[in-house]
Amino acid sequence: MERMHWHLPTTNEIAEKTAEYFGLTVDDLQGKKRDRQTVDARYAAMYLFRDLLGSSFKAIGWFFNRDSVSVVHALQITGSRLSNDGGFKNSVEAIRASLSSSN
Repeated sequence: MERMHWHLPTTNEIAEKTAEYFGLTVDDLQGKKRDRQTVDARYAAMYLFRDLLGSSFKAIGWFFNRDSVSVVHALQITGSRLSNDGGFKNSVEAIRASLSSSN
């Protein structure tokens, strides 16, 4: 019987795929820009860090140069947007699919 191998993406893989999807760089996600496209990408990546990897708020904050309170706030907003914004939800799901197809 063939054994299935499941590979969890790394934080860098999630950040790279998210940045690529939104036409940005990982530096953009980690930077201070607050335009809608950058914030959407940053929040999507933070959500995927938490959802796919179970990353702590502190670890997510460290990667994105944010404090853990900012991460909690971002994830609350993201949860709401995933429920109410079909376009944003589709973006997050497309990134998730690209991560699983590259493994």
